[in-house]
Amino acid sequence: MAIGLTQSGISPETNRSEKKKTYETCRRFMRAFEERNGSTLCSELLGCNISTPAELAMARQERLFHSRCTKYVRDAVEIVESMLLRDNEPIKHAGS
Repeated sequence: MAIGLTQSGISPETNRSEKKKTYETCRRFMRAFEERNGSTLCSELLGCNISTPAELAMARQERLFHSRCTKYVRDAVEIVESMLLRDNEPIKHAGS
């Protein structure tokens, strides 16, 4: 979402090159996240399938959302921040 916000105000329907650039940036993000964490799939990151009631209950009981997801969110923010700063892309906010 943050990557897409850098393109706010640009219509992908009228500017295909910007849409392509955004998709490539998203692919770079996904590769970097996977390199850092071994996967981009919740089931692999958590070691359980939270779409089933039993495994969701287990994940909650073991506090996986707190113990693991916090790190994954932090990693995602660090990766996006690094990408945006490295590319010298201004971080725009919706409506600006």
